[in-house]
Amino acid sequence: MTRVLVTGATGFTARYVIPLLEARGDTVLRLSTRNCDVRNAADLREAVASARPQQVLHLAGTPNLDDSQADLAQAVNVQGTINLLAACEALPEPPRRIIVASSCYVYGDTGHAPAHERAPLRPRGAYGRSKLDMEQAAARWAERLPIVIVRPFNYTGVGHDERFLVPKLVRAFRSDTPDVSFVYRGVVRDFSDVRWVAAVYAALLGAGKVTGVLNVCSGKSMSLEQLIEMLAEMTGRRPRRPIAAPASDQVSRLVGSPARLAAAGIPFSPYSLTDTLRWMVDAR
Repeated sequence: MTRVLVTGATGFTARYVIPLLEARGDTVLRLSTRNCDVRNAADLREAVASARPQQVLHLAGTPNLDDSQADLAQAVNVQGTINLLAACEALPEPPRRIIVASSCYVYGDTGHAPAHERAPLRPRGAYGRSKLDMEQAAARWAERLPIVIVRPFNYTGVGHDERFLVPKLVRAFRSDTPDVSFVYRGVVRDFSDVRWVAAVYAALLGAGKVTGVLNVCSGKSMSLEQLIEMLAEMTGRRPRRPIAAPASDQVSRLVGSPARLAAAGIPFSPYSLTDTLRWMVDAR
């Protein structure tokens, strides 16, 4: 029985990971803003010392905020991670695995070839920069703590906040005349199902030989126009407004290579995007 500390324990991803960990017999120690703010170094150190985790899954972080909230992104994503790693290092027996969730947005625009983990990192916006800063901060502990950094690409599922693109689209298609004017033309993304991402994180906690950085992605490109067409066919409803012209600062393509994840023995997702969308459309 393994003691696993999960930060961001009330978040979207954690609600799928925690049941998997508990089902295999792990004891899950939950940290969230309800009981400890990662920005408070003293409180976090006390909480980690009390938990004595053998594994850590660090999911606490801000969503993809706009640049007006850059300070918040830095405080939570960067300083919060520094506080956590310092608390883990201070334990009499440090955890044997620490997974830190970064983001595909550290790449910026990945271009036409799927990005591998050694691709140039050119984030756009405060969120992507905060995640890159977080990775660079975590690297300071790489020789002293068993850290794995995951870079998840876009993923979604039932329970995803409707501020985000796919659940916002699903909500739109529950209307007789969906409004998709908030979608930018020509944008391409790499989509996965949260249930698979949760399974990946659970598997990586127990994968002893995995180190460094790992993309968590499908490697498949999907334009938002294609996504809208899938929802239209699924629901029988046609959009009443066209999608928007691309914004000048829009990241047009974010697609990753899952080769390193596959080499680590992690199976590809059993869920197609159609499966995920149908699950979300049918949910009430």
